[in-house]
Amino acid sequence: ESPGHVDVFIDSGSTSGTEAELVALVEKRLRGDGTARDPGYRPAGVTLNCYAAVRVQPTVQATVVGSANKAEVAAAVEEYLNNRKLGEDAPAYEIAAVISDYPGVENILSGTLVIAGTAHDGTSSADVTTTAKQIIYSGVVTIS
Repeated sequence: ESPGHVDVFIDSGSTSGTEAELVALVEKRLRGDGTARDPGYRPAGVTLNCYAAVRVQPTVQATVVGSANKAEVAAAVEEYLNNRKLGEDAPAYEIAAVISDYPGVENILSGTLVIAGTAHDGTSSADVTTTAKQIIYSGVVTIS
């Protein structure tokens, strides 16, 4: 960013994406039209642009041992991913913790936790990282 310039990234919270109409509405509201009814909400001389946040949708696969309902485990992973904030990463160890801490899961079979095509090996190599312009929403989550 440069001085006097602001980019606003908007996410509606919908897993289907942020609609262009919402982005346009927010930008119009922030810019205002200079009237008393709609003065705008930015200081003079500041340029402003609004964009839909870029979605990062990682896939997650894992094989678990135990009596847990696999669909419920997958739903817990989806909920974790879908509740990240703009620019917030999803470390692989946290995804593994969501799975392994789920009631009835005894273990994740070694080498089966794969996040966005990278096997989680206990390091940060399978972390889902973002920039300040991106937000994470789950891709396909498969728990077997």
